[in-house]
Amino acid sequence: MKEMKIVQNGLGGFSQRTCLGQQEHRIVRTHRRGNVKSCKSFDVRRHRRGSPLFAIRKVSFSVASASPQPSQAATAPGKNRSYIVFPPPLFPLVPAFSRPTFRYEVDPGRIWVFEQKQGIGLGLNVSVNVRMTVIKMKNGGLWIHAPIAPTAECIKLVKDLDAPVEYIVLPTTLFEHKLFVGPFSREFPKAKVYVAPGQWSFPLQLPPSFFGIFPTGFLDEETFSDLPWADEIQQQLLQPPPLGINRSVKFNEIAFFHKATRTLLVTDAVVYVSDNIPDVITERDLMESGDDGNFAITCLKLLNLFGIAEKARLRSRTSNDMTTDEVRDLGWKRNALQALYFGPENLLDPEGSWKKITNRLIVAPVVGTLVYENIPDYVLEWVDRVCKWNFKRIIPCHFDAPIQATPREFREAFLFLGDGKERASYPEDRPQQRPRLPFGPTWKRSPQQYYPEDDMVLIRGVAQFLIQIGIIFTKETRPKPLADLNSQSRDIEAIRK
Repeated sequence: MKEMKIVQNGLGGFSQRTCLGQQEHRIVRTHRRGNVKSCKSFDVRRHRRGSPLFAIRKVSFSVASASPQPSQAATAPGKNRSYIVFPPPLFPLVPAFSRPTFRYEVDPGRIWVFEQKQGIGLGLNVSVNVRMTVIKMKNGGLWIHAPIAPTAECIKLVKDLDAPVEYIVLPTTLFEHKLFVGPFSREFPKAKVYVAPGQWSFPLQLPPSFFGIFPTGFLDEETFSDLPWADEIQQQLLQPPPLGINRSVKFNEIAFFHKATRTLLVTDAVVYVSDNIPDVITERDLMESGDDGNFAITCLKLLNLFGIAEKARLRSRTSNDMTTDEVRDLGWKRNALQALYFGPENLLDPEGSWKKITNRLIVAPVVGTLVYENIPDYVLEWVDRVCKWNFKRIIPCHFDAPIQATPREFREAFLFLGDGKERASYPEDRPQQRPRLPFGPTWKRSPQQYYPEDDMVLIRGVAQFLIQIGIIFTKETRPKPLADLNSQSRDIEAIRK
């Protein structure tokens, strides 16, 4: 017998719980704020943390990019949420012990996304959501993109889709996404694992097997047409030269296109940031970030970076004078801006910075500055290939999703690397065969600033420092490419041995 009841959740709001036999799942109604392609109105059930009731209201949306409908987040709070990362990374990764999972249905019966919290410790309280996407194939099997921590709750939510996991895909070479592939694949031993080429680790170059990853295949361009999902999902590989430190450190990413739903999947290429607070960010995180006396702001005041000590003295209204909702929203803005910039120009009162960077599809400043600006030809050539797909929405691994966006909007997100007009007549050749383009910061060549210059001071300084000490390569300092003596098939054989 199925029982439906409304229960108060741990955040002071309410959620809808569904009980069926011995199975229990909590459905949290969330409001994914944003705009849709056509202007229309519909009811939105708005779940506000700390709010005693849902507010149901009429909302009008205009043309832009964001999630078009409110979604339901399914959780399994009765299952174990604990997870400890081992071996521990060089930097403190949070959460350290517990990772709640939220599942959302994007396309009924075909696409789901799973979200957990991911951030950096050291008292900085910088956390965002990390997202795994699950697609049901035509044969009924599941294709999984960028696995998250396989807690008992997460695995339960995957198994509740009542379909076998057939493929597990690692779409990048970055550690925070590679971290969970091995443990996740052990939960589904019959699944085949495919990974992006160029996997690396630091300070020791260790094989994927050290992290429990035993690939069935590597996702390089030579194997794309032979992949078992080739009729349903296509892919394009961004494989630039080494990023920095040594020849092995690479920033590879694979974009995927699900043809049936016209959905583009990316990892870190683009994001869409809005006032929508991910469910995985806890009330405690938000209130701590919104507190004017938190660790990060206290350190900034002591060092008087960005003149924040003087700004604090001149501030007429502090977090102590704000309502709980205001502190919560302030906490989210500070949290997100630190993740995007390391530190905006005015972390104490970030409203101006927030308006300039949100509610549009962008490349995160940290990715654009530390990575893409040093390899623009490779990135724009990859963007060209991705934009040949006729997608209508994008699912990245962080911040808002799904995003209603087309190839035009995706291309516009990379305008800080150049407007593309000079490239219109270029043949479809490799990036290293093209002439160097006159790329420059958008604010020097466009009527609209891409990144606010004042907010880029810290991250520009970090980038320049890393370049000077040789951590980040430039075109001039990058080592010349070496011949790859080992094919991907040989790599697989070595891993299996």
